[in-house]
Amino acid sequence: MTDRGLVQPGVLTLGACSGSGPTNVLHADGGRTGFEPGLADQLAAVLGLSVQWMTLEWADLYGALAGGRIDGILYNQTITAARRELADFTRPYGVFHEAVLTVAGSNIRELDDLAGRRLGAIERTNNHVLAQAIAGDGVVSYPANAEGFDQMLEDLRRGRIDALVDNEIWLGPYTAEGFQIAFTIRTGNVYGIAVVRGSALRTPLDDAISAMERSGVLEALWQQSFPGIPYDRPQAEVEHDLDTLRALLREPAAIRVNH
Repeated sequence: MTDRGLVQPGVLTLGACSGSGPTNVLHADGGRTGFEPGLADQLAAVLGLSVQWMTLEWADLYGALAGGRIDGILYNQTITAARRELADFTRPYGVFHEAVLTVAGSNIRELDDLAGRRLGAIERTNNHVLAQAIAGDGVVSYPANAEGFDQMLEDLRRGRIDALVDNEIWLGPYTAEGFQIAFTIRTGNVYGIAVVRGSALRTPLDDAISAMERSGVLEALWQQSFPGIPYDRPQAEVEHDLDTLRALLREPAAIRVNH
């Protein structure tokens, strides 16, 4: 593709945060691995570009995009109506569900066990809306940054909260650190790449993601990144609010108990 609209000629500059998880792992040397960096490398290869990452705080991602510092945000961005007010989005590249994490051996095993409990969630995220649907006034909010997540995890470890809710895939690795996933909620959030409104990048990125779907490359990348977690082919976007999430929680098929 041409360099029209790119922050740097020949370079796809992407914004992401410092918090590491299986979707996007930041290493000490500044390099990144995981599902989203793998996706970025594949897309850039199709477009004839190289990839450069800019590490930002969660709250600064859309400001950096609007300010022309990055070409796109490729970091756990569920496509929502609120975010569409800030940017355009590519077609979805992944479907993600949410889960409830507790300390190992907890008696919280299903949704009803959270009644009257303290449930942690990161503010200004879909996880927080889900937590409100589950626990109402029992939600304990944490800042939307790496330190906030670390504090939430430490509070769970020390019993200051009873459980927390976050992306199922992000929580998986913590089961080796004295925690357990009590159950998964099949929210079906779809992730996309945020780009500036009217960006010339959107169509070529859409075409490249579509080609990866058809060829099986996207599914193979998922299976390599998240072994044991089924791949759901991205389809229609799902827009959740408190009411739709409360309705979802009443559907037995939406809850997968993990032990």
